[in-house]
Amino acid sequence: MIEIKNLNHGILNIDRATVPEGITAVIGRNGSGKSTLLKIISGIKIPDSGSISIEGKNPRELDTGYVSEYPDDNSIFGVVYDEIASSLRFKHADCSETERRVKEISYLFDISHLLKREMRTLSGGEKVMVALASACADNPSLLVIDEPDSHLDRGSAEVFSENVLNTGSRHIIVCTHNMETASKAGNLIFLESGRIKYQGAPGEIFEKYLKSTCFYPPLWRILK
Repeated sequence: MIEIKNLNHGILNIDRATVPEGITAVIGRNGSGKSTLLKIISGIKIPDSGSISIEGKNPRELDTGYVSEYPDDNSIFGVVYDEIASSLRFKHADCSETERRVKEISYLFDISHLLKREMRTLSGGEKVMVALASACADNPSLLVIDEPDSHLDRGSAEVFSENVLNTGSRHIIVCTHNMETASKAGNLIFLESGRIKYQGAPGEIFEKYLKSTCFYPPLWRILK
């Protein structure tokens, strides 16, 4: 469980919130504080005041996988295999375990064919998928993903949406502009001007509060 208390940082002003285990989608208009919230949850930023605890721990005490919304900010190494293997090597995993896990996670995200490619030759969407695989490779307890769909085509977005839950992380926080992806989460947070305006099951939030807005999943309108 993630507990937020009296959190203030920039535009963010959240008195109290509890986020359950599983996948939580964070949505809202541009400038509502989504990326800032994700960086604080992941431990990248320290809030001006207030606190966030995850399973009773400070975010910086956890094994965390973080994927930035900017693909070029995610990579350290020149070759895809080395990039995905990096978190395992930093923890001194043996070579056979590293190879097994790299193959497993690259298959999960449908990028096995990219393992020998140089990072600089990849498209933005391919870089995002490699970043996801790298972030998930060592089974982090917390996985934070900032707007992956900004760079993914429809096929890659579906691979991401279908498989992110299979990464093994206890907490997965995804900021997304894809309402179909958001609708598949177990929990939904709608931010407005730095505050949590709505939180709960996606179906309830979309139907009760967002049906007449641009945030309502387009496919739902077609099916209904």
